[in-house]
Amino acid sequence: MTDGYIVKKDTPGVEIEKRELLMGLRALPTFRVRFTDVVVEESARLGGAAGCNFNAILSRGQVALAAMAVGVARASYEYARDYAKERVQFGKPIAQNQAIAFMLAEMAIEVDSARLMAWEAAWKLDQGADASAEAYLAKQYADQMVLYVTDGGLQTLGGYGFIREYPVERWLRNGRGFPTFDGLAIV
Repeated sequence: MTDGYIVKKDTPGVEIEKRELLMGLRALPTFRVRFTDVVVEESARLGGAAGCNFNAILSRGQVALAAMAVGVARASYEYARDYAKERVQFGKPIAQNQAIAFMLAEMAIEVDSARLMAWEAAWKLDQGADASAEAYLAKQYADQMVLYVTDGGLQTLGGYGFIREYPVERWLRNGRGFPTFDGLAIV
């Protein structure tokens, strides 16, 4: 069992630097934190003297992040799908072009695959079982999936995908942030 501690920001030796603006994480304030000879009281230990199951906490965080990645990817996919049905080029909606249709189909498959992996890990956690492997795999898969799907959303919109008036460029930036979420702490 690994121990976890809550360290308050005003603890001597804790230095919080200025806010960092990271790509894809603009809505989440992030700061670099330095610990220099920090003394942490026993009362700051998660779970008190008995400690806590830090792997279970980590697994829950990984499942939550996987689910969030699925949400971002699904929004990008649905927007791109609807855009492709409405955007007409050469007399027909671009969704009827084989390359676009296949890309949208692959995007849908990837979103559902990651969603089901997150659900399986969450179900196992709800049963009180060790879901560390399932949670880790769901998070890793979702990290790659969200990049693939949000990039596909941007490609579907073509040049419009780079314009900030359309949300797909933001979803791509947000998707880029998911692999960095592990290890972030709330300040």
